[in-house]
Amino acid sequence: MAAKYSDRAYLRPQGFERSAHIGADWRSGTKAMVIKSVPMDDANIIVFAIRGTSDFMDWAVNLNMAPTSPAGFLDDPGNLCHAGFLSVARKMIRPVAARLRRLLEEDPSRTSYSLLMTGHSAGGAVASLLYAHMAAFAESTASLLVHR
Repeated sequence: MAAKYSDRAYLRPQGFERSAHIGADWRSGTKAMVIKSVPMDDANIIVFAIRGTSDFMDWAVNLNMAPTSPAGFLDDPGNLCHAGFLSVARKMIRPVAARLRRLLEEDPSRTSYSLLMTGHSAGGAVASLLYAHMAAFAESTASLLVHR
């Protein structure tokens, strides 16, 4: 499932997929992503897949590789992160939070769903940073995910 939706983040959305696809926005620094609720066997899952390198702007992010402190974003500021991936992850918090909130408002039972975060290549790196942020601040009001 992770590979399937990571691949879909590269495709132009068709029909019902349009509501689950969020396009890249280079002015705000975010990558294209797919966020949708998916029923699977006995489980329900919200899949969040981020596109990897696709164009010149993505390569510019990839080349911004200076080791950078994740202070204020992760709970381990002593470790350093790839500057480009960290910058994109920071900028994606608000659109991701808005889409997740909308999914929960559409169907409050989704609060019990599992969240699968994935991505291809650089998208996987950004997904990992977003997951680490969510895990670090899950119980804290300091998390950017609770801001509107």
